Amino acid sequence: MHANITYTSIDMARLDEAVGGIEAVKQRLTALRGFVNAYWLQPVDGQGMMVSLWDDEEAAAQAAPPVGFSPAPGVTVERVETRAVIAEA
Repeated sequence: MHANITYTSIDMARLDEAVGGIEAVKQRLTALRGFVNAYWLQPVDGQGMMVSLWDDEEAAAQAAPPVGFSPAPGVTVERVETRAVIAEA
């Protein structure tokens, strides 16, 4: 299993819109090959983070959004790291 850690900047004045846009992102992710699960973390000082889990490295790499992409109103992707999952509980 592999994870994409997606770091975003969030316009905190548009936080309600950004959170509301998560549903559309969920629908896009669940339609992709290899999707396992995703978690959105509470933003801190305008910085957001989403962790998505994928069956394999290829699926994770194909699903990674490009830098500069806006997945929801007021949200901009700053960087994405793809890492192997080495343990789970």
